[in-house]
Amino acid sequence: MKLPILLALTGALLVLAVPTLFADGDPPQGGGSAFDQPKEGEETPKEAEPTPKVFTFKDYRLEMETKDGRWWTVNDIPPEEVEKGLALSITFKLPKSPDHFDVRMISQGWKVGGKLSFKDGTEIGIDNYKMLCEKFYEDDLKEWKELRDHEKPKKVKMANAMKTAYRYSFTGLLQAAGNFPLHKQMYFFKFKDRTYWLQILFTTTSIKNERVTKEVDEMLRSMREKPERR
Repeated sequence: MKLPILLALTGALLVLAVPTLFADGDPPQGGGSAFDQPKEGEETPKEAEPTPKVFTFKDYRLEMETKDGRWWTVNDIPPEEVEKGLALSITFKLPKSPDHFDVRMISQGWKVGGKLSFKDGTEIGIDNYKMLCEKFYEDDLKEWKELRDHEKPKKVKMANAMKTAYRYSFTGLLQAAGNFPLHKQMYFFKFKDRTYWLQILFTTTSIKNERVTKEVDEMLRSMREKPERR
């Protein structure tokens, strides 16, 4: 993939990564939450009962699910961005959260066989997701400020569908996001003929909420091949 295309994709993905962070208006209110324990003597309203939800990647190769999809929103992806490989854009927000989002999850996939070109002239084969993880990490260190809670690129197991993945994470400030503190996790993995990266952005409040992080971890473990339509 040539450099101008990669830069255009990167810019588009950055815009998609944090739009609701600066949205006008108050956060949505109402409804109970599977993440909010009712007070003693209270019952969880029937309309707030958990509803399972399945999220399908736009290239129809992968899907994942949650037992409680009420607080997840699927974001629209323009057709031109789908053609460039943007496969997933979803948002998680609890009703009582003071932030405009608690978690943003975005994924992009490229067909193996080509190369990605970076600003410094580096070229990496799309199938080499280990080196891609290391390069993205290296570039993030230049873009993000006041980094802490580092986890350098390492091999991890993400789901049965992709037993090997590479991941890095950190908390920091990104100028393009108004220097709002965020915790970023990046996964790189290969599934059949494509290499994907999956970006997960947490607010610094949500990353400390074990029920939220457990929700995300369970979704990642549920990732599987999307069944073919009969």
